[in-house]
Order: sequence, then structure tokens, then C-alpha cells
Amino acid sequence: MRYLFTLFVIVQFIVPTYGQNEILNSDFSIPDKVQYKKLIFIDIESLDIDSDGIGFYWDLSPLPIEQREDYIQFQKFPDTNAEYANNSFLAITRENAVVNSSFEIYSMTKENLFLRGYGILDEQGTSTYDTLDLPFKVMKFPWTLGDSILYDNPPILSKRTYSAKGFIKLPGQEVKQVWKIKEEFTENDILVLQYFWYSTELPYPILTITKHLQVSDSSILFTSAEALINRTMSSLSEGNQSKQEDITLVDRNRVLLSKGLSLLKIFSIDGSEIAYSIENFGEYLLESTIPNVLFFVLKDSKNNISTQTIISKQ
Repeated sequence: MRYLFTLFVIVQFIVPTYGQNEILNSDFSIPDKVQYKKLIFIDIESLDIDSDGIGFYWDLSPLPIEQREDYIQFQKFPDTNAEYANNSFLAITRENAVVNSSFEIYSMTKENLFLRGYGILDEQGTSTYDTLDLPFKVMKFPWTLGDSILYDNPPILSKRTYSAKGFIKLPGQEVKQVWKIKEEFTENDILVLQYFWYSTELPYPILTITKHLQVSDSSILFTSAEALINRTMSSLSEGNQSKQEDITLVDRNRVLLSKGLSLLKIFSIDGSEIAYSIENFGEYLLESTIPNVLFFVLKDSKNNISTQTIISKQ
């Protein structure tokens, strides 16, 4: 009996190191001017955000959302501080019907990603800002899974932990490899838990979920969830459907490639390589049952290397 899988195929242009569990400085670059719109998730109860480790797949694509006219613009910042020259950027929040825009200043070094200050941009484009006496360490490099960063600058005391690695699918977007960071701190009698998902797309979270809990009994007061969608890549109006191309999965362990493509490697979601044999030209037999998520490293007829991510549903 043959099985045909529904495929969601995403073409990427850089071959990632799937077995790498550290977060490195080289995973990110300072963004040029680019805009992301905000999505607010109405209900995320079905999403597992508390589990830690490797090999998660966070699928938010079917969850109900509220689209906003607000967006965040990222652009390079000509930093006057020589220590951060050419390595700083602004995250400018532009809210609908609000004249002035707020922004944050970030700087990335070989060892750390810092939040260094806050400011306001008026309608003429004039900025005023203040820098933090002690920059907030957003990330450290390399950052090993399970390691934490403490920020002790009274009255602020927070703990950030690199807690999980996996893949995420946001509405209308391609599947991305992500790292999950968990932060916890207390405000008066409220425990705040924040979860941030980062991809190589930006040195800024593409998904943020915040839970507010009562310290006395750990009861949840409220939860909010916000994602960023690249304004030039969104396909929400197309029903969040990715097109089929290049790869077909049949039976439980057979892979067919389009003409002109050859297979170099296959990885599972945990980063382990999957062994295979060549049956015929463009036909490959896996030595194990096809998992739900696969990552293909491919070469075309012009020797260009690309990757494709497959989410298979029987």
C-alpha cells in the first residue's frame, strides 16, 4: 500500500548546521532596513511552550490571530560609541494612529548581544534617546543549551536561559529553525515569564509569549503572544498554504526528487543524519521510516547547494 504525504516545502539558501546546539555570533547579522508587521495570537492554549530540550516543532500556523496595522522597523544605527561601531541597530515600533515612534538600541559584539537604550522618534524623524548604565545582556556567544544569563541591576533582577531548540511555523510563513529563550523576573507580587523564539532571520525574537502569574499561588493572571511577520514575505491571504515542489515522499521510506536535483544529506529534527541508498536516478530509499520533519541538503544541475524543509503529514 502506498502513502502520499502532504508536503510543506521551504527553500532556504544557506545550509545550516543541524547538529549545532550552541547559539553563535555568526548565526546573526545586523539587519538592513526591513519592516515586520505584528500578529497577535488570540488563543495559544494548545501550544507547548514550557517543555525544554531539542527537537520541538511549534506550529502556530492554524492558531487564531488578530492582524495589526502596527509594525516594527529594523535598521542599522550609526553608533557614536566606538566599541559598537557598525554593529548596532534600531528596533523602531510604529503604532497605528500614534505620531511618535518608540525604539530600542541593540548592539552585537563577538561575545554578546546587548540592549543598550531606549528612545523616541518624532514625526520629523528627530530622535532622542537614553542609554542604560548597565547594558542588558540579551544573548551571549557561544550560548550552550541550558546555560543562563543573570542581570542584576537593582531594582531589576532577571534570569535568561537558552532552554530549547526546534522549528517553528508562523501563519503564512516558511518553517524556520529557532532557539527558545526563557526569561523570568518579578514585578511587585507578579512573576513574569517571557519566552522568546529567535531565528537566523533577525537578532530579535520573531515570537514572544508572556505569562503573568501571581507569586503567592502561581495562578496565571493573563498571557499574551505576539509574532513578527516580514512584510515582504507574508502570504496570509493565500490561506497559509505552501506549494508542492521538488520533493515527493511515498510509502514510508521512499523519496523522489524533481529532475536536475540530487540528494547530498538528510537530517531529522534532532540533528541526526538519516542514512539512505540510491534506487534509481532521482529516487532514494531511506534506511528508516520517514519522520514528521526532515531537512534535505540538495544540489542542482549547476552545482548550487540549497536546503528544503519537509513537514510530512500522512
